[in-house]
Order: sequence, then structure tokens, then C-alpha cells
Amino acid sequence: MKSPLRVLLVEDNPDDEVLVARELRRGGLSVATERVETRSAYAAALGRGGWDVIIADYALPAFSGLEALELLQARGDGVPFLLVSGTVGEQIAVESLHAGADDYLLKQNLIRLVPAVTRAIREATERRRRRAAERALEENRARLSLIHDSVSDLLLLLVPGAQGEWRYASANRALVRTLAGCGVEVAPDQLVGREAGDVEANLFRFDAATAEWFAGLRARALAAGAPVAAEREIRLPGGAFVGEFTFIPTGGGGAGAHLLIDGRDVTAQRRAEERDARARDQMIRSQRLEALGTLAGGIAHDFNNLLAGIFGFAELAQTADDLGAAREHCAQLVRVAARARELVGQVLAFARPQPDGREPVSLCAVVRELLPLMRASFSKGIAIEVRLAEAGAMVSADGGQLHQAVLNLCTNAAQAMPRGGRLSVWVEVVHLADPVPADLCPLSPGPHAKLTVSDTGTGMTQDTLRRAFEPFFTTKPVGQGTGLGLSVVHGIVRAHHGAIRVNTEPGAGTTFEVYLPVVPSGATPPEPVAAAPGRGERVLVVDDDPALADMTAQMLVHLGYASSTFTDPIEAGAAFAADPAAFAAVLTDDRMPGRSGVELARGLVEYRPDLPVVLTVAAPDRDALATFRRAVRAGSVLPKPFTRDQLAEALDRAVRRER
Repeated sequence: MKSPLRVLLVEDNPDDEVLVARELRRGGLSVATERVETRSAYAAALGRGGWDVIIADYALPAFSGLEALELLQARGDGVPFLLVSGTVGEQIAVESLHAGADDYLLKQNLIRLVPAVTRAIREATERRRRRAAERALEENRARLSLIHDSVSDLLLLLVPGAQGEWRYASANRALVRTLAGCGVEVAPDQLVGREAGDVEANLFRFDAATAEWFAGLRARALAAGAPVAAEREIRLPGGAFVGEFTFIPTGGGGAGAHLLIDGRDVTAQRRAEERDARARDQMIRSQRLEALGTLAGGIAHDFNNLLAGIFGFAELAQTADDLGAAREHCAQLVRVAARARELVGQVLAFARPQPDGREPVSLCAVVRELLPLMRASFSKGIAIEVRLAEAGAMVSADGGQLHQAVLNLCTNAAQAMPRGGRLSVWVEVVHLADPVPADLCPLSPGPHAKLTVSDTGTGMTQDTLRRAFEPFFTTKPVGQGTGLGLSVVHGIVRAHHGAIRVNTEPGAGTTFEVYLPVVPSGATPPEPVAAAPGRGERVLVVDDDPALADMTAQMLVHLGYASSTFTDPIEAGAAFAADPAAFAAVLTDDRMPGRSGVELARGLVEYRPDLPVVLTVAAPDRDALATFRRAVRAGSVLPKPFTRDQLAEALDRAVRRER
């Protein structure tokens, strides 16, 4: 049963109470009334609360209806309030309504009482509902504002202006703090309503390139109708920070969309990554030196054998009785020297820091190149079994790091077989199905090059296996290993987006499986074209070693070129300056006392910007080569030692444009 309407009557006449109650009941309302006629009784009734409507006489002996209204309004209860009076007067009615009464009625005409009460209750209920919604909205706004200003992300909101331009609507405290840390003081209310380009140039103090970058991201996000993220170092007058920004359009893009910019200050993270990269590079260099120490005995043995062949065949050629025998001895001498050159190149590949340059590399070719080193260095009691894929094992890799990883795995396997055994090295192409096994995450389904290095050695316990890839963890005696080998392998494999799996058992050997994503092998390289002979073009030859300078000059004569040979780069530069047009090309060593080949080349191209320069390099220096390539437009590099055919090819490429 519906509860009766609780009506508080502020009335000094009991008959009027009966009259009002009867009129309400006649209108179909169930009511319970209470009458008060003094201020104190009225205040007490308000204190008890629970009233649905208050009906007050306009004039009481010691109290008035308007005073009753003021007391109600002071409490803020929102109970509907109606004034009734026996006094006829429009001015009184207007005064009552202005004071806040819901309606004004005459006692002589209560026909409007029921509609007025019903409407007043309905409107009061609606006002309470609206105030509750407004309070909830304000609370939500306060919570959102708290979150907005408490999060560590840099938050900015942009809205479209009347002319289609972007205008800033808000910025949070994290942005203000970050800008202040870089010498730019901005208050959030300074940017509200201002055009985006104006804010970024004059408030945020972005340089032109950064402002253009921000504008480009805005346009991309709006065109895509989806979040667009990018990273940039933001340089400001008092400092810089690395920001990772995501531009998030609302409404799927298009006209009327807003843009939320969510930025993160990732400076500390990027600096930590740089430190980790430097530490990893240092670890690789340290481990490379350890590997060289392990290989030193075998390399020295192999290299001394080669030197013995070089000396022997050279002496045989000197003492040969006829020209045919001398030529045969020289041919053998060239073959042995070529093997020595390959061995030196392999050693240098591990000894010097390698640039992190990714390019397609054949995993099979890496294993083939390492086989001579392994056979020369490992115990003769270790049988090496190699099985290589016929094709397809091409990976995007830094060649030097890939060599290092394969060598480390093989060296680790050899050290696990001190009494001899079998080392198996296999390369194959496998297809990983979806889903990829959990221990090979985060690899994706598809073709992968798989390197397997297996030994029949001592194996590892589970405790050792759990720590196998930890830096500096080793089971070897003190002084017999740094414990970097497998940790370097793990770092290289992860850096190349690969995965590594280990199967081992004490006394039953260990198998390492390395998976790397494959890349297309590409087209078959074109057949080499024989270099065209020279036509008497003059080449400036500069090498501080007189024997090498003389040898190069004689080779040039045989190849159809003329030469001007110098052992002093300063004298060579003066000769060129005297007649720059006399030389078709320059052939210079990279490392010379007084002036390097790179410095000489930079000076010569000031006379002739299109001058072909061939830089001969025995031990490449990454920074010097980068400087050379930037400075010399027609420059090329020829590794030492070079053969006559290689010299012919380099010069043919250099002077071809001159012909």
C-alpha cells in the first residue's frame, strides 16, 4: 500500500488544516498532516524531516510564511513549499514566487491545490534527481581531474577550432613538470584555447623541426582514424628529454574529432638501454679476446705452417734451374699466401669491434668459414661432423656477431670433451607451426634457419643449465674462463630476434639449437666480368712502405696504366696540386705517418670533387671509413693484401667513368 503524503501545515487556524486536508483527499491524495504555528515548532518539525510538501499561511500572528520559507531554504532540503493566504494581491504572489515558493494559492479558491501540490512534488523530485546527477558529475570530474594530474604520462587534449585548426584544451601536471625540468615554465591555463602551432612554438618552445613533427603526427592520426605512435628527443632551452608520444583521435577521425596526446618520458629507459648496449658490446669484446686466447695455439701452429710454405716456395723459386719450375713455385707461393690472408681475415673478424650492420648472411657460409679455425684449434681427438642445408639458410644478421655466436657454441662444445669426442654442426631450414612451442617464444610461425651444435661431452646438470647463460658463470677452474661465452651467444641470438634451446644430460652430451628468422636469398649474383685493361691512364700511388709502393707500380704497368709513386703523402699531395688533371685516379694506403690516406683524399677532392680514389685498407677502421665515404664522392675501398686481378677490377671501376 502506498504511504500517505506527509504534509506539514504552517497554520494558526485548525479549521484551515481540516479544509486543506479535505481538499487534498478529494483530489485523490492520501495524506497525513501535521500543523505547527510557531517558529520553534516549525523548526522542530523540519529537524525531524521526511516531509513531502509544506503548505504555509502567508501571515501568522507571530510568524510569517516567508520566514518559514527562509528557514527551509537555509536547510537546503529541497522540500516543495506552497504559500496560501486569504489576502488578495498580485504583488504578494509575485513576492512569494520571487522568494522561492513553488506556488501561491488563495484560501478562498483551493481548486488549484491538488494540481499545485502534485506539480510541486514532481518538480522537486526532478530537482533532487538533477542535483544528484550534477553532484555525481562533479565527483566524476574531480576524480578524472585527480587522475589527469596524478598520472606520470604527459597528457594533452586538442580540439578542432572554428577554422579547422587545432587548439589545446588541457594539459596535465606531468607535462608541466617535464617542461619545467628542461627550462620551460608553462601554466596549464595558459594554453587553453590557443592554436596548436602557437602553443608549441611560443609556450613549449619547440624548435621548427619538432613542431613540424608534432603537426605531422596530428595529421597522420586524424587521417588514419587510429592511434599513431612515435618517439623523439625533444630539445628545449634548458635541457632535453626523450618522449614516446601516442596521438589518439576520438570518434574514428574525420571532422569534429578530438585528439588526445599521451606522452611518456622514456629518457631514463633509453639511457639504460644505451648503457646495456655498451655493456653488451664490452662483454662481446672481452669474450672475443678470450676466444682468441683459446684459439691462439692452433692459429699460431696453422700460421707458422703457412709461413713455412711461403719461405720454402720463395727460396725454391729463387734457386730454380728453369723459368717453368720457378713459375710453378711462385704459383704455389700465391696459393699459400692466399690461405694466410684468409686466416688473418678470420682472426681480425673476431679481434676488432664489429659494426652493428644487418644484412643477409648465409648461416652455412659462416660455418664453412669457421671450419679451418676450429680444426686448427680444437683437440685432434675431436671429430667434427658438418651437415649444411643446400639453400635457404639466409638470415638478417651482423656477420661478425653471427661468427662470434657460432664460434662460442663450438668452442664451448669442444671444451666439454677434454678426452675427445664428436662435435656435430648442422644447419637446416625448418618451418615452425602455429602455435610456436613455448620455449621458442617470441618466434613467429614460419621458416627459420636452425643451427644445431651437439657434443658427446660431459653434459650439464639441471642446476648448471639454469645458470648457463648468466654472465660470468663458469664451471671451469679459476683462471680458465670468464664465463662470458654462452651469455654472449644468448645476447646475440636475442638481438637478432631468434631463440635458443638446450638439451643436455650429465654424461650424455649437450645440444644447442639456435633458431633465426630466414630472409629471401634473393637473385643469383651476376657472373663476374673481367676488368678492362688500362689505356695508359696515370694513377697516383701513395704507400709509406717502399716495397708495397714499388710492387703496386709494377702491377699497374702490367695492367696497362702509368703510375706516379710516392711514399710521402705530403709530397704526393703537392704533386697532385701542381697538375690535378694529369691523374685519372688515386690509389692510397689508409694508414701512413704524417697524413692518413683519408686526410690525403679529402685534400685532393678539393681540387677535383669527382676524383676517383681507391683506399687500400689492411685493418679497417669503421669511423675512418665512414669519414672517407662521406668526403669522397667517387671513393672505393680495396682490402689488403690484394691480387693483381683485384687491383685491376678496382681501377677499372674507378676510371670507367673517365673513359
